[in-house]
Amino acid sequence: MGAADAAWCVPCRRCLHHRSHFRPSLLSLCRSHELELLLQEGELLEALKLAETRTKAAPTGRGAGCSSPELCAVLVMAKCHLLGGQPISALPHALEAVALSEAASRHSHLARAHLLLAEVQLEISASRALALLRDVRPHVAQHGSTYEHAQLQLLTAKARLAAFSPYEEA
Repeated sequence: MGAADAAWCVPCRRCLHHRSHFRPSLLSLCRSHELELLLQEGELLEALKLAETRTKAAPTGRGAGCSSPELCAVLVMAKCHLLGGQPISALPHALEAVALSEAASRHSHLARAHLLLAEVQLEISASRALALLRDVRPHVAQHGSTYEHAQLQLLTAKARLAAFSPYEEA
């Protein structure tokens, strides 16, 4: 597996079919994988701008307003702010992602949105993140992927460690 393959998340069939041998072209990726690739490459500003333009575009088709591309764009916007060290700016986007997921009854996206919200909360308040993780554990266990189960465990461990004071005298 080459270096280009390491940057891939779980690609859709279109992305797998069109990817080049060396580095995937952004033009051949589907919209959600394009945003993911920009995040993985550290292009936070470019990913944020692209995600903002996608949320401003008028949704079409069934369930307009709760479309999966809009939801993915909101998740990416929250992740961009979080990776940029601005958890307060990421909070409204994470809350919007949770609301969009609930409105559309997209349970797998809701699990992902809850985990992102917990990751944002971890940067703000470890006790609140731990309480949120405790509340969403059954939903993630039922509807989340294997990756999201592992992410739940990792975030729970980080929240528990952050809840302790750094130096406890014996």
